[in-house]
Amino acid sequence: MMIMSTFATTTHSATTRRRRTPRRVRERQRFAHLLAGAVLLAYVYAAPLLGPGFASAVRWVVVPVLVISGIALWQWHRVRAAVRRRQRP
Repeated sequence: MMIMSTFATTTHSATTRRRRTPRRVRERQRFAHLLAGAVLLAYVYAAPLLGPGFASAVRWVVVPVLVISGIALWQWHRVRAAVRRRQRP
């Protein structure tokens, strides 16, 4: 029983110490962009089946997420450089 609780705490503490590396940030941005693109494709090809609420959600949530994540993926190196310059005294 003691071995199991020690294992649970070590795995939990190992997962809580994950660093936010540029690679992980980019992977999450890419995933959000692809997910929003899939929702947009569903809107284009199945709009009459999904109803007006789905159309509003796509217009006001999905399209802005696609635009912002696309720009972030495209210009990420410039955004990071600007943030670094701003953080320096």
